[in-house]
Amino acid sequence: MISRFQIFAVLFMLLIAANLRGQMYNTAGGIRIADDVGFTLSQRLFGKTTVEFALQPGFFQKDASGHMLLRRHYSLVTKRLNVLLGAGTAFRESGLQDNTNQPDALLWGGSVQGGAELTLGRFNVSIDYTPSFYKSQQQSAFDWKVDKSVSIRYVFWKKPSKIKSIFRKKKG
Repeated sequence: MISRFQIFAVLFMLLIAANLRGQMYNTAGGIRIADDVGFTLSQRLFGKTTVEFALQPGFFQKDASGHMLLRRHYSLVTKRLNVLLGAGTAFRESGLQDNTNQPDALLWGGSVQGGAELTLGRFNVSIDYTPSFYKSQQQSAFDWKVDKSVSIRYVFWKKPSKIKSIFRKKKG
């Protein structure tokens, strides 16, 4: 059973996290490992908001999928460690045929995402849970897919540090 103290502690951490700055990079890209291996690119738009493009081309499975998500970062202990929430569009080519490499159905839909992210130096590691729903023209019902993934990214463009810029101004 969850105690009142635990509920208070979680609410207090969320309140503090909402006021801290999240995310230590502007642009990062790398691999995404879920049901299949794919690619991911994350770009900071402004403040604590990023857009993520992910593609899993179906190297090991017959389904190719991808998504574009708008994500919001919330710092935990430091701005290098944060949790994130996001939502956006998703697609999936279901059941690629072996001989023609043509999909049985192209499905479009939406995704939501929750996860955590850690940036150390030039490397960023994130874990996330991404449920997606799809609707095709041939089907009347929605199709669901849930990805639990790990992304390992290289930081191409770091976010400038405010502390370092203060010390540079004092020296020069």
